[in-house]
Amino acid sequence: MKPVIRLRAKSVRLKGKFILKFLLINAIVGILTGIAVFIFYSVIKGINFFVLEKVLCIKEFPITLDVRQKMLLITVLTLAGLLSGFIQHKLLKDKEYYGTERIIDAIYTDSEITGKEFASEFAISSVILGAGGSAGYEGPSGGIGGAVGYFLGNIFRISTPARKILLASSIGAGIGAIFMSPIGGGILGAEIIQKKLLNAKVLPYSLVSSIVSFEVFSRLAKIHSRLIPFGITEKFSIKLLILVVLLGIFIGIFEVVFLRIIRLMLKGKKLLRKTMIIKIIYPAIGLFIVGIIISFFPKTLGGSLEWINYIKDNPSILSSKELIFLPFVKMIASAITVIIGKGGGLFVPSIFIGEISSIAFGKLIAYIFPNLLTLNEIVFLGIVGAFGLIGGIGNIPFAMAVIGVETTGNLSLIPYILLVSLISIFIESESLYVTQR
Repeated sequence: MKPVIRLRAKSVRLKGKFILKFLLINAIVGILTGIAVFIFYSVIKGINFFVLEKVLCIKEFPITLDVRQKMLLITVLTLAGLLSGFIQHKLLKDKEYYGTERIIDAIYTDSEITGKEFASEFAISSVILGAGGSAGYEGPSGGIGGAVGYFLGNIFRISTPARKILLASSIGAGIGAIFMSPIGGGILGAEIIQKKLLNAKVLPYSLVSSIVSFEVFSRLAKIHSRLIPFGITEKFSIKLLILVVLLGIFIGIFEVVFLRIIRLMLKGKKLLRKTMIIKIIYPAIGLFIVGIIISFFPKTLGGSLEWINYIKDNPSILSSKELIFLPFVKMIASAITVIIGKGGGLFVPSIFIGEISSIAFGKLIAYIFPNLLTLNEIVFLGIVGAFGLIGGIGNIPFAMAVIGVETTGNLSLIPYILLVSLISIFIESESLYVTQR
């Protein structure tokens, strides 16, 4: 077994002319990743259009489902699960990690990423996300970027230490493109690979890859607006600071629950593998359950990005029951989709969970202390908690503070997102990404 090579600043020294060459290679990674992520995005949107508009006849938002639509959705997701099971068992040989997690693992173990593996994961994620699986595009996009970086590393015969930097920066390129966050994606590439603070050696190259990838993707996809536009600002006050600190504690407790659900799903997956005679069926069972969940809770359909925006603009639409149960239901549906179905990532679902739970926190405070909070202040806490949760649970606080600003256009969010993320990390130090070291 090869010894683990930790990606630390002292272990990687790039000198002289190679730095310029390496910057150019990272720019090429950005170009190719932007194109690849655009293809991935377009395939999902095409399948999504066919399933939602042609099969389910859903043409309006917010989404409501009648009995016929619920049955069709459950059927479509179950079939997507069967395809996932076949590919996982026959082609991927039940590999443990995929997407962004797979690339982080490759950084530390020097494991090979094959073209068959890349194509298989692309197909699984496209079908499951297109069918309405309760997950986001970001995890697979990070994996796509990482695969591009790996293949280019082979073409240019880059040494192992430099290849590790290239893989890390490629993750940032993939997520920076799909999440329309060039600077945040660059920081994420340097931060997501390890539990401690971001890696300074990776950062300049990751920024280059992410910025280039973002430019290519945004031009091809013709997306020029922010994903989660948010104009509410709050002046600093002791009241707001205390509330944000309390929110950080609240989010930290939520992260403990979320991670326990994820670990439970991992154990359940292993149990299903051992007990089922036909192993390709267990993802279908998982996606069947997800279909049932979505039929009762339509807000859990897909990554829920549309709902994040809709709830932000209409916070009063959430009933008391939804405020209590919806975050947990989304946790379960997304964990099944990602862990058992291997289709998508937990990035955007975590933002959705963080938003709902933080709005619930704000409304609870307002109930206990009437007239303490305005509705705008509750929504502000909702957005802070939305990005703070994934910043904490993913051990990526600095990346999420910047991504929060880039996706909302609201600079005032930075210190509060960072504070919530850091407090929640202090409460729960385990990461969503088990391959982080």
